[in-house]
Amino acid sequence: MYYVNLEIPFNKRIRFESQKKASEEIGISEETLSRILSGKKGTRKPIAYCITKCFDENAEINDYFIYEGE
Repeated sequence: MYYVNLEIPFNKRIRFESQKKASEEIGISEETLSRILSGKKGTRKPIAYCITKCFDENAEINDYFIYEGE
């Protein structure tokens, strides 16, 4: 599972102006996106990739997420 890296300074973490719009673009519920970004829920690689690219198309998953084996 991929979890948001909470060691990144808060002002450099993934934040969307509109989580509703971002969640629709990614294809997940707004609640799920919120739980992932707050570190309360992990996600699989495809969703971590979509979140990363929706936030910054030039970023890589490991810029914002940490992988924790299952």
